[in-house]
Amino acid sequence: MKKILIALISVFVLSTAYSQSNATVSMCNAAVKSEKVNTATLALEELLKCNQLTSTDKTHYIQSFTFSIKTANNTIHEIKTDGNKLNEKMITLIKGNKPEKIYIEDIVVINQAGEAINTKALILTIK
Repeated sequence: MKKILIALISVFVLSTAYSQSNATVSMCNAAVKSEKVNTATLALEELLKCNQLTSTDKTHYIQSFTFSIKTANNTIHEIKTDGNKLNEKMITLIKGNKPEKIYIEDIVVINQAGEAINTKALILTIK
């Protein structure tokens, strides 16, 4: 019984270790400061020109993410999308509201083994 318990614990610990990623997600390859959440500063024009998330680990790709902004009238808009690019609704919200911050959360990255990994949120400060 003791051997079975040790084996189960070992499998759990090893599977957890292998499903984690050190990859950082960035918007338009902006320099990212990594703390509890990732933060970066980006010019509005650059964001609108590039408009895609990238992973620092080239063997990973972005499967989906949630985009959030707070407008001048304190309304929070949240849009979930598949892929790594801002969609037309997101771009329209950015152009119409010129937010100070954009929140990219619930980022799902797919690793080389095809496993889905959640990464830290990214807060973009728009200059």
